[in-house]
Amino acid sequence: MNVVFFHTFNALYQEGKQIVVTSDIYPHRIPGLEERLVSRFEAGMIADVQPPELDTRIAILQKKAAQEGVELDGKVAEFLARIVKHNVRELEGLFIRLAVKAELLGRPIDLEMARESTQSLLADVETATTVEDIQKVVCNYFGIRLSDIKGKRKHRAVSFPRMVAMYVARQRLGTSFPELGNRFGGKDHTTVINAVRKIGQLLEEDDERVVSSIDAIEKQLGF
Repeated sequence: MNVVFFHTFNALYQEGKQIVVTSDIYPHRIPGLEERLVSRFEAGMIADVQPPELDTRIAILQKKAAQEGVELDGKVAEFLARIVKHNVRELEGLFIRLAVKAELLGRPIDLEMARESTQSLLADVETATTVEDIQKVVCNYFGIRLSDIKGKRKHRAVSFPRMVAMYVARQRLGTSFPELGNRFGGKDHTTVINAVRKIGQLLEEDDERVVSSIDAIEKQLGF
């Protein structure tokens, strides 16, 4: 399979075609991928595509509402954006269903209607993994206290688990950097950005401690 893919890739490349390959991990971490394919993938542009942040999801809803000529209260937009976090089409579909229901009933889209129409989704949200769940698992894994991970101590025994928790929460939950900063004791969002980038870099370098830690933590969380 690797041989066929390699020659197909080369043929398209030599013809000047645009090639887009997607994966949930970086090229050098894909099991069984030949080195010559890894080198070709990494020679191109690697983009880490993340789910849209809360503010972006709210903006998407507001733009969709404007296109449809439907009035959408900011609180309702935020409520819907917190329910659907990873799929923009699903988010827009949810809004369209609400808009149709509101038109049929002759009433505005308010929080009461939004809650009534999303009961099944709310149940999923309530049982979903949260930032706090990740913090607790990370603290248990590294043997530190929750107050440590949210505190200001910069000792590596605390700072490293904190960065790991921030990375997992960002990657798996799509939590915005400012919100993560708040959840970790009021840290500046730039601190969170640097932490996520640092762990991501160590993963790219196949740092054994980072890889094994995140694998074990995500397994406990059911990811």
